[in-house]
Amino acid sequence: MKMKTVVFLLGVLTLSPALADDYDSDPSDIMDAPSEAVDSHDACTIFFCMAGSLYGEKSQECQPPIRQFYSIRSIGKHGFNPTKTLRKRANILGSCPTASKDLVGKILNKFGRSRG
Repeated sequence: MKMKTVVFLLGVLTLSPALADDYDSDPSDIMDAPSEAVDSHDACTIFFCMAGSLYGEKSQECQPPIRQFYSIRSIGKHGFNPTKTLRKRANILGSCPTASKDLVGKILNKFGRSRG
C-alpha cells in the first residue's frame, strides 16, 4: 500500500512541471475575458438561480431569471390559479436536463405556488 502511494506521488510530482508549462497563468487573461450575458429564458439558468434563491443566495445576475420564473403563472376567470401555476413552473424547471429532481421539488414546494 505504501509503495503504491509513493509511486503515485512520484508520478504526480514529475508530471506537475510539464503540466504547469502548458498552463498560461497570466491573471489578466481572466479579467479580459468577455462576460457572457445570462439568458433569463433558459430553463437551466432559471433552475440554477432559483436553487440559489432557495438557499438565500441573492446575486444581481440572477434577478432577470428569477423575474422570469415568477412571470410564469396561470390566470383563470377567477384570478390567480396556484395549482396550474405550479404545473407550468414544474414543466419549465423539468425541461433542464441537468436539474436535480430533488432540488426541483424543493424549489417548487417553496416558490411554485406563489405569485412572486
